[in-house]
Amino acid sequence: MRFTIFLALLALAHAVDVFPAVEEMEELMFADIPTTILNLHNQARAAKGIAPLKWNTTIAKLAQSYSDQCKWGHSGRKGYGENIASGASSGAATAYSSQDATGGVNGWNNEKKNWNCASNSCNGVCGHYTQVVWENTKQIGCGFTSCKKNTPFGSSFPNWKYLVCNYAAPGNYVGQRPFPSNKC
Repeated sequence: MRFTIFLALLALAHAVDVFPAVEEMEELMFADIPTTILNLHNQARAAKGIAPLKWNTTIAKLAQSYSDQCKWGHSGRKGYGENIASGASSGAATAYSSQDATGGVNGWNNEKKNWNCASNSCNGVCGHYTQVVWENTKQIGCGFTSCKKNTPFGSSFPNWKYLVCNYAAPGNYVGQRPFPSNKC
């Protein structure tokens, strides 16, 4: 009996060393999401000859803190630009994925079609795109959450995904262009 308990404890101790902690597993599971977000932003910027953004973990922590609240809408945080995106499902909740991030950032980038570079004006929504390509913006940090509360989509869609990206320096100043007109 003692030998059996000893073997069980030994096996348990070994298992604890072999399997990473929950925090480490989450880091591994979500590690590709910031890279996906950054790459999609930098592809849009490169298309206009604008320097790439750099990921800022401090800004990302601020964005993550806000997205974790699962409150749809802009944070109102001063000193940063902000883009938000969401999607909903009537099915079971799933973890936030690179596919979710791609959908959010591509939605912002697709607003390019609503922006007239020559006149620096929008025909519809384009402010998310202009923030992505704002030349004076140098850093980005984003938070992403699978929410199970406060759905903005109604009770038929209780599970939703939330992406919040903050930008330093902010963009979208009235009367200013995101980049010089010679890059149109």
